[in-house]
Amino acid sequence: LKYAVTKINSLDPDSSSVRINDLDLTISQSGTYNIYNGLCAYAVAKELNIEDKFINKSLQNQSSSFGRQESLTIGNKDVRIILVKNPAGYNQALDTLCLNKENFNSAFLLNDNYADGTDVSWIWDVNFEKLKDTPIDNVFISGTRCYDMAVRLKIAGLNTDKFIVKEDYEELTNEIEKAPNDKVYILATYTAMINYRKYLHSKGYI
Repeated sequence: LKYAVTKINSLDPDSSSVRINDLDLTISQSGTYNIYNGLCAYAVAKELNIEDKFINKSLQNQSSSFGRQESLTIGNKDVRIILVKNPAGYNQALDTLCLNKENFNSAFLLNDNYADGTDVSWIWDVNFEKLKDTPIDNVFISGTRCYDMAVRLKIAGLNTDKFIVKEDYEELTNEIEKAPNDKVYILATYTAMINYRKYLHSKGYI
């Protein structure tokens, strides 16, 4: 291979450090899938004769927007919105959550509008079981199919005593503000992400 990741130096919920060929790089986006993205960006940049120092500076200063690991603050909570559309992508997002060593909260927003897919049975192909052994505190559940998601998470073995089901976005946001620690992940299908962002924008969070 002309360009390859030869070593993963570190991987945490916020970023990764990797070696591409003989160059050590920091990628400021979390998850294994963003290492693939970083490798792709590196390869294109090298083919365009961009110097390593500029590639490295760019990769370590990437910021996300519009629900793709978008970071924002709700109250004093550090919130990250992750768009999920299918089992493969959802499993990658869950892998990122599983990197947490310290307690966190997570919200699962499931809609069944046309843009999401009207058949939500695909959530049974997502490996939510991997969350059982993570230090997850509150489990927020919302969206038009929130009860389907609640059943799936219950079957996955998550503690139902931690479930907080809120269809109303204002009530959901109030609960997030009261969460027991400062880190919250919001995993949302497409229209759920769009609608919740609209609500957050109306309240000045975005």
